[in-house]
Amino acid sequence: MKLFDYWQIISCLAILCIIFLFLWSTQNDTGHKNYIYANSSQPEKIKSYQTRQQSYIYSNSSQPEKIKSNRTQKQSYIYSNSSEPVNKIFRIAWYEQNSEVLFGISKYDPTKCNIPNCLVEKNTSLADIVVLRHSYLPYHKTIEKTKGQMWVFHTNESPYHTFRPPKQWADKIDLSASYMETSDFFVPLYGRLLHNKTYPLQNYTGVLANKTKDAVWVSSHCSTPSKRENLVKELSKHLTVDTYGKCGTKNCGKQYDDYTKCKAIYEKNYKFFFAFENSICDDYTTEKLYSLYRDHSPIIPVINGPRDVNKYLPKGTFINSREFSSPEKLAEKLKEIGSDESKYIRYLQEKDKYFLPSDFIERAVYKFQCDLCKYLDGLNNGSLQRKPIAWRKLFDTSGLCIPGK
Repeated sequence: MKLFDYWQIISCLAILCIIFLFLWSTQNDTGHKNYIYANSSQPEKIKSYQTRQQSYIYSNSSQPEKIKSNRTQKQSYIYSNSSEPVNKIFRIAWYEQNSEVLFGISKYDPTKCNIPNCLVEKNTSLADIVVLRHSYLPYHKTIEKTKGQMWVFHTNESPYHTFRPPKQWADKIDLSASYMETSDFFVPLYGRLLHNKTYPLQNYTGVLANKTKDAVWVSSHCSTPSKRENLVKELSKHLTVDTYGKCGTKNCGKQYDDYTKCKAIYEKNYKFFFAFENSICDDYTTEKLYSLYRDHSPIIPVINGPRDVNKYLPKGTFINSREFSSPEKLAEKLKEIGSDESKYIRYLQEKDKYFLPSDFIERAVYKFQCDLCKYLDGLNNGSLQRKPIAWRKLFDTSGLCIPGK
C-alpha cells in the first residue's frame, strides 16, 4: 500500500475521533450541574423561581417541582461547590390555616429567602414540617405524622385565649410559633411598626376644635382577663367616655365595633382612643392599636400595657395607663393633654413618623415560611441543633401575663 493511502486512513480516523469526542461532551454537559432530589430516585434540575408567573409552588406528588428562572430567559441552574448532587428539597405544609395566613402564603416568593429549595406542600405526609392552627385541633381527629416530621403549633391569641390541643395532637407537637418573641418562631401577624424618616409633618392646627368628647372605647367582649371594662368604668367617672359595640350603647351601623367602619366619627369627635387589650401579656398588641398608626389617625391611643410595650412601640406616640398609679391620675393627664393643643399635636406628629405596612400580613407569613426553611436547612447541614420541646410555654399565663384589676 502506498504511503499516501496510509495518510488518508490516519486522517479519516482522526476526524472520526474528533466527532466522537464532541458528541460525548455534549451528552454529558450537565454532569457538572447541581441537582436536588425529592422523593424520587431520579434527580430533578432545580431552576430559580420565575416570579412573574408564579410566586410559590404547591406539590401534590412525590415528584420534585421544577423552578423557573427569574434572572434570564435562558435556562439557569443552581451550582454547588461540590460535584455531588444536593439530595434534599424541604417542604412545609400549612394545615387548615385561616384565610389571612393562606392569603399570605399564596404570595410567598422563595427567591426572597436564601433557601430556594424549600417548597410549600399541600400533602402533609410529604412535608418536613406541618404548621398547625391552634383553634382547629380541639374539634378534629389527628392526622398521620410521618417519621422525622416536625409539627409546629401556631397561635396568634394570648395565653388566655389559645386553644389547648387534645392529647392525641399534643403528644406529637414539637415547636411553637406565635406573636411572642420567645416562641420557637416569631410571627408578628398583627404587625410591627416601621420608622418613616421622610414622612412630612402634618399641620394639625385646629384639630381640637371639633373634638367635643374626651374618649371612645370600642368593644364587644365585655368580660376580659385584663379587666379593661373596670378601667373604662373608673375613667368614666372623670372623663366623657362613649362606648361603641356590645359593651356600650353607641353604634354607627351594623359593623359598629369595627374601627374602619366608624373611624371618621371617632377621629372627628374624640380626643383619645382606648385601645385596651383583652389580655395584658408580653408582646400582645393587636390591630386595635396598630390601625391608628396604619391610617395616621388624628387621635391619640391610650393602652393598658403590656409591660414590655416600650420594646416595640415608640415613646411619645401613645399613653400607657400602667404608668399611672390610678385611673384618676390617668384621667388628669388626659385632661391636661386634651386641653393643650400644642401638647396634643406633638403626640400626633410623633405618631405620624411611624407606620404599619399595608402588606404586614404577607411580610409576617413570608418571614415564618423562610424561618422554617432556614431551620430545616440548618438541621440538614449540621449548623443547628434541634430545638427542645417547649411549646407549652405558650399557655404560661403566670409568667407571660399580668392579671387585671
